[in-house]
Amino acid sequence: FAFAGNAQQNALTPFDPDSVPTQAPGQVFYVRDLDHDELYAPTQVPLRRTDVQHSAHFGLGTVRYQAQATGLAMTLDAWIAPDAPLQLRRFEVRNAGTTPRKLQLASYSQIVLAETPADSRGALQVLDAAQGSLLFRRADNDFERGWAFVATSLDAPQVLSDRATFLGAAGDLARPQALSANQATHVAGAAAADADRVAVFMQDIVLAPGEIFVYTLAMGQCTELKAAQLLAARYRDLGAVHASQQRNREHWDALLGGLRVKTTRPEIDRLINDWLPYQILTARLWGRTGPNQRSGAWGFRDQLQDVLPLTRLAPQLAREQILLHAAQQFVEGDVPKWWHRAAAGDTGICVRTAASDPHLWLPYVTASYIETSGDAAVLDEDLRYLEARPLPAGQEGVFFAPRPSREHGSLYEHCQRALDWSWQRRGRSGLPLLGSGDWNDGLDAPGLKGKAESVWLGLFLHRVLLDFAAVAQRRGDAAEAELRTAQAEQLRAPIEAMWRSDHYLRASTDDGGTLDYVSALMSAWPALSGAVPSAQARAALESRLGALERDARVLLLAPPFDEHSQPYPGRIAEYPPGVRENGGQYSHGASWLVDAYVELAQQSDDAGDAAEAQRCRERALALWVKISPLSKAGDPAYGLAPHQQPADVYDGEGHAGRGGWSWYTGAAARMLDAMHALLGIEVRDGELLLAPHANQTVGDLKLLRVDYRGAVQVTKGNTD
Repeated sequence: FAFAGNAQQNALTPFDPDSVPTQAPGQVFYVRDLDHDELYAPTQVPLRRTDVQHSAHFGLGTVRYQAQATGLAMTLDAWIAPDAPLQLRRFEVRNAGTTPRKLQLASYSQIVLAETPADSRGALQVLDAAQGSLLFRRADNDFERGWAFVATSLDAPQVLSDRATFLGAAGDLARPQALSANQATHVAGAAAADADRVAVFMQDIVLAPGEIFVYTLAMGQCTELKAAQLLAARYRDLGAVHASQQRNREHWDALLGGLRVKTTRPEIDRLINDWLPYQILTARLWGRTGPNQRSGAWGFRDQLQDVLPLTRLAPQLAREQILLHAAQQFVEGDVPKWWHRAAAGDTGICVRTAASDPHLWLPYVTASYIETSGDAAVLDEDLRYLEARPLPAGQEGVFFAPRPSREHGSLYEHCQRALDWSWQRRGRSGLPLLGSGDWNDGLDAPGLKGKAESVWLGLFLHRVLLDFAAVAQRRGDAAEAELRTAQAEQLRAPIEAMWRSDHYLRASTDDGGTLDYVSALMSAWPALSGAVPSAQARAALESRLGALERDARVLLLAPPFDEHSQPYPGRIAEYPPGVRENGGQYSHGASWLVDAYVELAQQSDDAGDAAEAQRCRERALALWVKISPLSKAGDPAYGLAPHQQPADVYDGEGHAGRGGWSWYTGAAARMLDAMHALLGIEVRDGELLLAPHANQTVGDLKLLRVDYRGAVQVTKGNTD
């Protein structure tokens, strides 16, 4: 499907999350053999012909669909223009037979400009701009405004804009009535029955043996009508489309060329150089969409987590994201859990919740960005706050449209308010309140009364306070640095009070009970928090890790919850056992285990224990591979493509090993961050640094060279 601006609220063509045979695409290319009344398509859906061979080849920023039928070869290329708001497709059909072929070509695009076709039925204005192009507008879209267009390079197409006219009464994409033997009668007598709008272009051609015919389709949206008309006219030209295809290749080469790694394992190189950053950018940062969900919204925690590796790869994108999120903060210091942008570009609808951690990701990511880029000036950027009614006590969240406040402040002040919000909301023992969930927002029941405390959040807050103290020290604000260091120190005792023999409790509950289960977060974060001695952090990491590891996956927690779990954790128990957060491999949580082993390896190096450091790094690599798609590609139960880092892999009975959520997941950023740390790749103040352990071999993995912004560093003993 295609969208502009907001994947959920401004679909250009319909989104269908279903992958079973009822799937109905919103964009189709057809080829009809006029002599034999046979219908073909370059894609498998909607025709699903078993006598046609189909393939799909995915590259960076492009996909190529190919189909081989008797005497016909079809190729469809699709990509997004890197310098204009449009999707481009190039369709090629070749007569592979020995006799001339009379063919009817058709392209079909159902236009939505809403969340679903039903939301805009009868509300779309259609403008026949010129031969070979159509324009559409939905004036009441609160999220994206403007004129959508579809334009073809066909020189004399028949144009239709009503879905019923094209498909007929049955509405069957597998056999459109306009592409049938009685098409002339049908089209002439059809009525606009369903008011669903489409852009259909049809044209007849004759192909000699061996002859190739190429035509293109451009789809996009512009705020102003004139701009849409100009873009539609420009991209009716085959030459302009071909030039865009070349620019697209150059664009991705440049975008992913800033940091390139070569190791002894090419399959890892392909993930960390290309597919993980590609997934971060396309599915998370820009699209905010995937096969299982099209959010369209910004998640405050979500997209800040996503830009952590971009502080090295694309620091300007990380900077822009930090500032965008800071401008969504309420004057009190908390933030929306997620928000949609309004048509005018400001904050539209959002949800304010009692979740206890999203706001802390602002100072956490800001500190990481400054350390990596050296851009301390970002702290002086002036940003507004938002205003809204406070969240009622005991309520999980409220959905509303906030208003901009007259109050504003620097990014530095926004970070301070975020820290203060958490510090002022601590419980009986001195740890931060759990609220309606922390990082695991499925734990939304134990803390709604405002008394439960999150041990994980105490560990995370300790880390954020130390990191922000370093920011303050760098800024010359000694008082702020001293305050945050002292606050971190105050957290150590209540954290230590939650130690139970060989692990930390996960949280307390409103009624004074405890949540105590095997948790990847509670195994990893003692080492990452800076609050726990090395030996104790190692014990927390390794004492119960065996309950989480499988041959080809690493679970988030064990055992899974159900409706009988006491204390009842909340909506996480509504997932079946072993699915997603509820005991499956929830990848961006499990991946913290890799970072924890890398941190313990560094501590072992500092203590002069090289053997233990090596062991920790080998464990880190083994866990990374288990979490990654590399360990799953040969499993027929997995079911996902090998170049995507999945959000989750199931572990329950009957669906063990099955891949779940794909593309739209924060796991891609986490896995990229973790591998950079394991390889010893660091950037400080904009300069590449290789840690001493970058010269070591970990298992069968050895870093050979790093290309960073045109400069090359080669590890010791290598001449590559």
